[in-house]
Parts: sequence; structure tokens; C-alpha cells
Amino acid sequence: MRIALLGAGTISRLVLERIGAGEVPGVEPCGILARAGSARAAALARAFSLPLEESLQRLLASKPDAVLEAASHEAVREHAVPILESGVSLIVLSAGALAEDA
Repeated sequence: MRIALLGAGTISRLVLERIGAGEVPGVEPCGILARAGSARAAALARAFSLPLEESLQRLLASKPDAVLEAASHEAVREHAVPILESGVSLIVLSAGALAEDA
């Protein structure tokens, strides 16, 4: 399964470390989507030899089977519908983003 990561923080790093250690067999990371100009995201992408994308369209062009959201409620609200509409599965870790504020 090819997965792309939405977010480039601690959770993404932990996921990539586990994949790299062989603890998640059958999973291949194929890219990271992060905010433009993020030095942290650039360092993470370099460390794991992954493309760093600044647009969802470019991330989806890498043909992931799923996108693992490890970013924020805002990222879920911004990207969930376009990801799902593209036919790609979405794994949401920021589950609170799915709650109704009212």
C-alpha cells in the first residue's frame, strides 16, 4: 500500500521511522504534503528520501492508495473532501476535526 502523509511533524516522523524499521510491512511512503516554506518539512522529506509537495494535486499525482493525515483539524477540513473525491482513501488522526463544534 502506498501512503502519502499530510503533515510533517512528530507523528509523521514516527510513522516514517516505524515504516523504515520494517514494523509496518507492505506500506510504502510516497510523499509528504506540508505548508510552503517549512524547513521542518523539508528536513523530514530529505531524511526519508521522499518528495515534499506544497499542493494536494501534486501529492495525489504520486498515486497514493491512502493519505494519512497527521497535521491538524484545519488540514482535515481543507483537504478531506478533495482527497476523498479523488478516490484516494483518507486516514484521519485528528479525529476531533470530524466533530460538530455546535
